[in-house]
Amino acid sequence: PKSEVVRQAIESYLEDFEDLTQAREVLQDDSDPALD
Repeated sequence: PKSEVVRQAIESYLEDFEDLTQAREVLQDDSDPALD
């Protein structure tokens, strides 16, 4: 059904968005040793 496709698309988008948000937080964290 179409609603299932839409639901999966939204879930996939939200997962990607979460990854981007975490990456942005890491990049903005000056105390993160990965940036040294």
